[in-house]
Amino acid sequence: MGGFDNQLLVTVGANIISAALILAGGLFVLFQNPRRDINWLFFFLTASTLAYTVLFIIASLQTDYAAAYFWWFLNIFDVFIAMAVVHFIFRVINRERQWRWFIIATYTTGLGIFAVAWLNPAWFLPSVVPKLYFAYYLTAGGWYIVMLVYFLGTPLVAAGNLIASYYTSVGIERKRLEYFILMLAIGYAIGCLNFLLVFDVPFDPVFGALMGLYLIPIAYGIFSTNLLDIRLVVRRAFYYAISIAAIAGFLMALILLNGFLVRTVPGIQFWTVPVIVAIAAFIIGRAVWKQAREAEKLKYEFITIATHKLRTPLTRIRWAIPELLAASGGNETLHEGIRRIDDANNRLIELTNVLMEASHPGGTYDYQEIPVDLKHLAWEAIKRFATQISEKKLAISVNPGEAPKALGDARRLTLVVEVLVENAVMYTPAGGTVKIGVAPNRRGVRFSVADTGIGVKREDQEHIFSSFFRTTSARTVDTEGVGLGLSLAKRILDRQGGRIGVESAGEGKGSTFWFILPAAEE
Repeated sequence: MGGFDNQLLVTVGANIISAALILAGGLFVLFQNPRRDINWLFFFLTASTLAYTVLFIIASLQTDYAAAYFWWFLNIFDVFIAMAVVHFIFRVINRERQWRWFIIATYTTGLGIFAVAWLNPAWFLPSVVPKLYFAYYLTAGGWYIVMLVYFLGTPLVAAGNLIASYYTSVGIERKRLEYFILMLAIGYAIGCLNFLLVFDVPFDPVFGALMGLYLIPIAYGIFSTNLLDIRLVVRRAFYYAISIAAIAGFLMALILLNGFLVRTVPGIQFWTVPVIVAIAAFIIGRAVWKQAREAEKLKYEFITIATHKLRTPLTRIRWAIPELLAASGGNETLHEGIRRIDDANNRLIELTNVLMEASHPGGTYDYQEIPVDLKHLAWEAIKRFATQISEKKLAISVNPGEAPKALGDARRLTLVVEVLVENAVMYTPAGGTVKIGVAPNRRGVRFSVADTGIGVKREDQEHIFSSFFRTTSARTVDTEGVGLGLSLAKRILDRQGGRIGVESAGEGKGSTFWFILPAAEE
């Protein structure tokens, strides 16, 4: 590499580090939750940006005209960045369905521009010529300008929707969208710097290497909802990702410079750099694994702290209830109100107990195995949510006839039944139907809650019982949920030898949540 201009080497090195950062950010987000479509869209965005960066690096190093023309022509892959940005933004703001036509049009137009350029390369890139310290650099044809208008124009429509969503959102969601807006603007502003030299504006493209930095705060925006907005976890993961990416970029630069180092540095053999990189990769791998475990531990520590903080005021309320009942005298209305407060307080105390259990996955807790009438629990849950059922005019029913009793812990199964019934009531639109069934099963007793609600996508069904997981539709309907109810229900049933599952034909097509427990002996 001794024949290359030093400025060119700096630009190439900066882009190598940027490529490593982009790759690390994309993989880090993807593997946090590979079943979420938004994580895959983010990875598509990083992959398209990574492809552009790698192609820029390779093209910059070409000294042969034909090779330089070929690699610079592949700049047409910019259209995929625009596709990814548009689709990703509409997915982030939950307007994917309303703007599906525009997303499809963006993909269709982008692929059309790509195909025309491929069939008529000279329309896109008439020639490559020496510019600044590059042996060859792009010149713009008419079709290149069409691509550039597409590249800049289509994301503006999505960005307008993003800004509109920002002004209509509140709280944490509003703060999260700030990162998307700011970093989208910065990312596009930096990324477009490389276009200036195409039009003979003598601006050094080295600064375009900073384009990859805009992906990090977007990743932050994804984590800020996926990890329950636990800022400590997010912040640590955020800085950790930057550190890993920087180290990875340095290692990649070492590999690319291996030949140069062998020729110029005494004592370095051809195998020295690969061995160092392999050892460093092993150390980084172990560090990433430890960080993942630390993040999981922090989430459970958060639950532990929160439940401890809740216990004190709940206990004080419990102590005050008898005094309030005694002071209510013969006022039946007041007496009934206090009774409801007592009932709600007891339910909260039970919930904190279950949360404590969830924060110690390996802990031992006593479960009472007694015959439980699941139909009775269903009717009790219906009574608790009677107000919501009445307001939404839902048709709710429990299958008639006798049903076998299940064997389990009545207190904890009460929470499981309440979670399933509450979700059905919450996520079923007004005028919908909820059917609760209790029936014998070859494995015991099957309890089910079928509704005509928002449904569950196939790709979400296997992950819906994970802690802190919420589907896009669920976040739209209930912005205050955190994704713990179903995971707690699964944990309770697992401890009692039960199973839980979901059946749904897809989004908007209703769902059936069910669990099976051993039957109690008659």
